[in-house]
Amino acid sequence: MGASLMSPVAVLVSKADANSPDYNVKVVKTEIKFGLKKTLHFLHVSDSHKVPWDERSPSQRKLAKIRRKLFSNSDKYWQLVLEYSKNKNLPILHTGDVFDFYNPASLDFLKTQVMPNVFAYAVGNHELSKKYGTIKDGLPTKEMKKTVADSVGYDIEFSSRIVDGLNIIAMDNGYYQFSEKQLALLKTELKRGLPILLLCHIPIYDRDFAEKDLAYKRSKSKKIKLASTVGAPVETLQNVGGFLKQARTPTPITAEVVDILQNNPLIKGILCGHVHHTLSSVMPNGAIQACIGGGYSGWAQEITIS
Repeated sequence: MGASLMSPVAVLVSKADANSPDYNVKVVKTEIKFGLKKTLHFLHVSDSHKVPWDERSPSQRKLAKIRRKLFSNSDKYWQLVLEYSKNKNLPILHTGDVFDFYNPASLDFLKTQVMPNVFAYAVGNHELSKKYGTIKDGLPTKEMKKTVADSVGYDIEFSSRIVDGLNIIAMDNGYYQFSEKQLALLKTELKRGLPILLLCHIPIYDRDFAEKDLAYKRSKSKKIKLASTVGAPVETLQNVGGFLKQARTPTPITAEVVDILQNNPLIKGILCGHVHHTLSSVMPNGAIQACIGGGYSGWAQEITIS
């Protein structure tokens, strides 16, 4: 099945729109042609940054206070998105950072409030960090990965769910790399021959997307030198150094996974977040990469797949 080329349709729905009264949710509408027999509809959400915390992790008390102030509307918008999803019968696809930092209360929230309300979920960097979600805080431990996976109920590194001829794959790339295990499982899924919708947290590199992201970031701060994408060519990393360059330089395995995602015709769509603003691009294989802004500030994306 060849790739269906089309430009992404992105229309901002206002509060006054007849289909979304009084939600105060900023909804982008994106349509992707997969060549399915049945049209499917989903609600894509990312970067909710809820800040659950209690006295089981007393050392994080100050952090919780700071982060709750930073993401002061995250509770409100989480509830509004759930209402919007249920009232419009749109299963939620969540692409990570559903909570802000790893702790027992966050794991409880993930298990009891997130997973019963989402159709598919790709973990972000913050679910696997005890502080700010960067490599400076240390890479996730095996124990952290296991407890998050236990709360989710399936393998957070790689999962696949098939619905009406569509293969929805979720892959963890929250720390800018893919693993050998993920590469092997992706190749196995490609053998099914089904069109694939990929959920991942950090966008996959393509030049157009990276240029748009960097332009947006530089409009906020001229100090920023790099877009937030996985698999960026080494030559694009020359102006940065230290831990940032180390974290972003793709391993050979990561480069191979990214090559598949950029060029294999079965990859029809990529949903992501992380950058906290809304943009989209068309990958070399014709796949639509659609990134949604922060759920903590009310962004969500209606996805129509036909």
